[in-house]
Amino acid sequence: MSTFRISVNGIEYAVQVSSQAGNSFRLQIGDQGYDVRVQRDVSPQLTSPLTVTPVAPVLPRPASTPTTQPGEIVAPMPGIVVSVEVQPGQQVRLGQTLVIIEAMKMENPIVAPSDGVVREILVTPKSEVPQGQRLLLLQPA
Repeated sequence: MSTFRISVNGIEYAVQVSSQAGNSFRLQIGDQGYDVRVQRDVSPQLTSPLTVTPVAPVLPRPASTPTTQPGEIVAPMPGIVVSVEVQPGQQVRLGQTLVIIEAMKMENPIVAPSDGVVREILVTPKSEVPQGQRLLLLQPA
């Protein structure tokens, strides 16, 4: 399995390539899997093949998981809580989905910025949250 660091709209992600068959790839970003097919010459501006350099495995701190105090997970944007994926006392791993917020008709996973234990959940599904509202408290490992 190879890991690559990519930037999409200024946000950096660690992408693991778990399988490849021709121009089809199975990618893993955090706890989400994606099937991707790469096409050549999709843009007239491309003048040479795209080169990707493997890097050491890195799980970035996603832009979707800002914190204000250590262990305090807050909403990165206003939205509606779709689901809470963890329970108080549950151990979580870096990158694990904690809460899903719907904003602008898109579901946005809020992931753990580090390994730890969920201390307290401060929101419920279907609740509206403003940007910056505390969602849960995480005791870092």
